[in-house]
Amino acid sequence: MSDYYSILGVSKTASAIEIKSAFRKLVKIYHPDKNPNNPNSKKIFEDILHAYNTLINPNSRKRYDILKEEPAKKFVKSHPNQFRQRGQKEWSDNEEELKRRDYYKKQYQHATKTSKADFSKPTYNDYKYILFAMPIAVALLMLIITMFSAEPETNFNTSAKSTNKTIQIKNSSKWDALVILFDKNTNSYINQAYIKNSDSFNLTLLSQTELYMKCVLGINTTGNKVEFTTNHVSGFDSILQYQNYKTLPIVFNNDSVKKMYISYIVEDDSLNKKYISNELDFFEK
Repeated sequence: MSDYYSILGVSKTASAIEIKSAFRKLVKIYHPDKNPNNPNSKKIFEDILHAYNTLINPNSRKRYDILKEEPAKKFVKSHPNQFRQRGQKEWSDNEEELKRRDYYKKQYQHATKTSKADFSKPTYNDYKYILFAMPIAVALLMLIITMFSAEPETNFNTSAKSTNKTIQIKNSSKWDALVILFDKNTNSYINQAYIKNSDSFNLTLLSQTELYMKCVLGINTTGNKVEFTTNHVSGFDSILQYQNYKTLPIVFNNDSVKKMYISYIVEDDSLNKKYISNELDFFEK
């Protein structure tokens, strides 16, 4: 009878966890797919699998232990003149089993050496993947650095070439602001910018010489993306005020830079009250 404990390389008192761990290690080494050039790999793997299925089940393991002990007892009785020293292990395996055990031991040592040799020498493909991945990693790192070091959040497109006409928007209020710019002549949407309180933003325009702005003041503590659509403003936790400066156009004339300041408008301020808008008028073109 084969010694399943020796096949798996565990002791007779091994726990189920130890048996599973030993089985997984042997599968990685002796699986037929790992040894296509070894004609005996299938037989070796079947022995390992049979040993594992027997020992992992408590009932079959118990029956195996009982059957394993009986021939051992017979062997000892049939050799009454053989005495073993104190602490010496009592072997009951026959010569065939010892040869099998020695074969597994040599196979395991050979596979271990081969595995270590494979891992110690990187292949050409390993270097190729490293060289390919390094530029991507550097590009991602630069992108992250750019994102975290950027100016206040904005939806403006600043990649276009300018004609030296710049509008400087300063949020001098204590609230967050969403500024939307429109062409005065066509009432067409130009662009928008979300400017946090006490921040500023510079926008280089293309060909517009006369425009006006609308502004929404609100609170954004959750860090949501604030943006304007044709009939809705999203992202604010709460909106404090709509402002509509359609009757106050921004005219450049010969100026190349215009400065705009955003402030919280109090309703009883007679000078600025006319720029306070309700939601319906705010979205009307």
